[in-house]
Parts: sequence; structure tokens; C-alpha cells
Amino acid sequence: IIISDICDIIHYHAQHHFPAYIDYVRNQIYQEKTYSNLMQTNTPFATVITRLQESPICQRLPFMSFLLLPFQRITRIKMLIE
Repeated sequence: IIISDICDIIHYHAQHHFPAYIDYVRNQIYQEKTYSNLMQTNTPFATVITRLQESPICQRLPFMSFLLLPFQRITRIKMLIE
């Protein structure tokens, strides 16, 4: 399926939803630090995260890979348009 108006759709969403991505990417370093701190200091949190990372439901992916998804989505937009 080819969407002829894909650029218009991306432009619309960039105007209305892009600030959330900017904040998310801007705060990525804080996310990583908070995650690392919680893994070291909060045993129940670390236990749950470890269990989730081993789960097929999460495709056995590390938690950090999920935090990177919004950032990766932004970088793929150019490829989508081309």
C-alpha cells in the first residue's frame, strides 16, 4: 500500500506531536541515569526488569532498547519519505 499523502501526514504529526519527541530525546541521558540508579538501588525494580527482559512477551530484549524506540523512529522518518 502506498500512501500518496505520506509527507502531509508526517508534516501534520510533526507540527502537533513533535515537541514530545524533542523532550523525550533531550531527557534521554536522565532516563539512562535513572534506570541505572534504580537497577543498583531498588531490588524489587531490578527483579521485575530482569524478569521482563527474560520474557518472550518482551522478545527477550533489554529494557533500554524500549527506551530507544522513539529516538529510532525519528531517524527512520527520512527513509520513509524517500
